[in-house]
Amino acid sequence: MKYTIKVFSKSGTLLIKSDIDFTQNNSITIGSSDYCNISLRKFLENGDINSVESTHLIILSQNNSLTVLSPSGKNPPKFSNGKIALEKEITPGEKIFFGDCFMIIESFEYKGNPISFLIIKKSSKIIAEYKLYNQTYSIGDANSGANLTVPFDTSGKIIMTINVTTEGILLTPISNEISSSSGSIMDKTVVDFSEQYKFREYRFCFGKDYHPNEHLSVSINSILNTAISTLFIIALSLSLYLFYHHHKISTLIPNKENDDIQLAKELSNSLNEGDIFRAIYISSMLPGKDEYKKLISLDNAISITLFFQSIVSNFESKISKDDFMDTLLSCKNPVLSLQAYSTYFNGITDELNSSFEVINATKYNNIPQLKSIKSSKIMEKIQIFKDYFASFNSLNKAWLNEDWENASNILTTLVEKSEKAGMKSFLAFFRKHIDIAKTGKRIQKLEKDLKNSNFIDNFALINKLKQEVEQIQTEIADISKSDRAAYELLKNDLQRISTNLGEAENITNIFFKWQKNQEEDPILIELISSISKLKPSEYNTLRKTLFKIAVQVSSNVEKRINAINTTGSIENLEKCDRLSSICSIILFFNPQFDTSALTEKRNKIYNELLNKCDELFAEYKNFDPNSKEAKVILSQILSYAPPDSRYKTWAEKTLKTE
Repeated sequence: MKYTIKVFSKSGTLLIKSDIDFTQNNSITIGSSDYCNISLRKFLENGDINSVESTHLIILSQNNSLTVLSPSGKNPPKFSNGKIALEKEITPGEKIFFGDCFMIIESFEYKGNPISFLIIKKSSKIIAEYKLYNQTYSIGDANSGANLTVPFDTSGKIIMTINVTTEGILLTPISNEISSSSGSIMDKTVVDFSEQYKFREYRFCFGKDYHPNEHLSVSINSILNTAISTLFIIALSLSLYLFYHHHKISTLIPNKENDDIQLAKELSNSLNEGDIFRAIYISSMLPGKDEYKKLISLDNAISITLFFQSIVSNFESKISKDDFMDTLLSCKNPVLSLQAYSTYFNGITDELNSSFEVINATKYNNIPQLKSIKSSKIMEKIQIFKDYFASFNSLNKAWLNEDWENASNILTTLVEKSEKAGMKSFLAFFRKHIDIAKTGKRIQKLEKDLKNSNFIDNFALINKLKQEVEQIQTEIADISKSDRAAYELLKNDLQRISTNLGEAENITNIFFKWQKNQEEDPILIELISSISKLKPSEYNTLRKTLFKIAVQVSSNVEKRINAINTTGSIENLEKCDRLSSICSIILFFNPQFDTSALTEKRNKIYNELLNKCDELFAEYKNFDPNSKEAKVILSQILSYAPPDSRYKTWAEKTLKTE
């Protein structure tokens, strides 16, 4: 995954811009050291920034997401809302503060439909229009380092970022002058398509080429299109009606003196006849009247309700035709699309309840449209759909968390509901995903068996588990055709198990090799080094096997420590040092291992060697340094001197000089 990282001073001045490819390395460092991937040293020396640690941040890329670590723990990174950003997913386009700097990470993923981004001057003139694709944009003038420049001066700074994804559009203000109708925007916000955003005398809005809920499914989009068409027909009918009646109504409008009296009569007649559209037209001649405001609200409520009636009819039609699956099968994550239906119907219900509250608050009960709505039982029908899709949120959660047991139970319930509702394609879909959940449970059992196994005592089990992995790999190939996201999850889980089995096989083989000749230190060091290189997750998975190895290795090393003769000789000291290096690695996977006996023996040998050197040096001083006797003593001192002692250095230097 490729990103651009931009680091700014506290005042918003761009300090450095760096393109990072995480496919080459899963982590990068940021700090004042020259050794960091992004070094801020020159800015620290120039006084542009003050409080940046040597290695201040580490950015990790895992599973297509970014997280931040702070090696020193000082001045931890924070989001713009003040919350610490450590080990939390970073959204491209967000401001991440560290020291007296902040950074923005921009992503580059060119896919999906574009949106229109409009810049409007105070005069309502559109001065620029851009097409934005799925990536992160920094917005500013030509001198700011922005990847989307605006045709006006922003004082050489980036004023905001826009992160476009299939989930929605995230706007993050960099300048404190960015605002919406509700006031200044201080933190990241999800873009509302009906909203206009402001910077000084300029306004920004987003066009209709893209909608953040596109990912809900093509099915829902087609529903919306149908509904919008319905609304268009209603609006067209209203326009034609008004055009048709314009002459008649306009002739009713008298001179200004009797305006209100005459229009009130016509308004009363229209309402008595149940002609809401004509009543609204007449009321419009009475600006500011409460009656008019009520009618407008009522009209909106009726229009919304009719709109949702068409949606329900569309859903009923799709169910009768069994016509949902084409959309689901085209999705990478069809379970997520199911969740979208649930969210969708919850939203519809909320909006309809609001509309009905407006309708019920009016005194006009004889309007034909109201009678039609009541007879259609729209809320009851929507509730049926809502109940049907109610389980999709929990199904999605279970699916993403790989809670296959719970997912299987929810799917079984949905199979029963689908059979009753006659939704055959959904029925097939749910049965297929029950099979996927069963495969998921099988993989989890495989991983559990791996964790609970001691391969030292049962080496044959490794091959048995490897065969099962290969069998499941063949079986899940078909899953990619019906649920790509589930396939990726299961494939990654299997890959992790396969890697763990490979490590288990390698470490176990080295252990058996060492077991045959336990005096071979190179083999022992290779064994312990292989264990120390394991990732924490791998170490945890193979814990039982590693514990067995630790017990045997520790026992062997203890015996060797006990066997060391404490007589002062370089050979004995070297034995201690070899075992010390082994013990330092043993402590990695056996922290309780006691090294005090080894330390005590080494100290005793070391001190005895020093005492011998002291005695020889005292004898050496009795002779002329150039004499034969002195040279013999000097050679003796060198043979007894510990490698890290002052005698070793002195003797080597003296002999070399002579």
